Amino acid sequence: MQDRNYAFSSSDVTAMVGITPIYLNALVHRKVYGIAASISDRHGEIKVRIFSAEDLFGVALVWTLFESGLRPPSIREVLQQLVEEPNAKLAAEFLAHSEVDYLGIIRESAKPKRKARPRLRVEPTMQEKLIGLVEECVANYPTASILLVPVGQKFADVKQKIDLKYGE
Repeated sequence: MQDRNYAFSSSDVTAMVGITPIYLNALVHRKVYGIAASISDRHGEIKVRIFSAEDLFGVALVWTLFESGLRPPSIREVLQQLVEEPNAKLAAEFLAHSEVDYLGIIRESAKPKRKARPRLRVEPTMQEKLIGLVEECVANYPTASILLVPVGQKFADVKQKIDLKYGE
């Protein structure tokens, strides 16, 4: 992800990721996805939240999944399939090091049981393998929905904004 120790305020995070301040606050306060300000500081009565680059990419991942139409239970399931726990920072780090372009999310319809959730499968993939992934999903899961989430482009956009902020 990033080699340097960058620090970002909440307003930096909202500007760079495109997340609303209300949703960022909800993510931090609920602690649902392991998102927190890694570098917090207290100035008298005021606590200042400072986010690391890893935090920033974790927020970007969750926000991208949310904007793609996924809701909290599905987002948690995606994170767990990527890194075995619902931790956005670890999942973003894994995806960035894997140089993944898209997350293919295959969602099968819920069975007619009470409170049955759709089954979900996550396939990190490169752009050149998208057609094969879609063909495989259609063949193996003919009633499933396929969602392609452009995480690679989102991470590239965030990295570009970091570079602009720090003049690199």
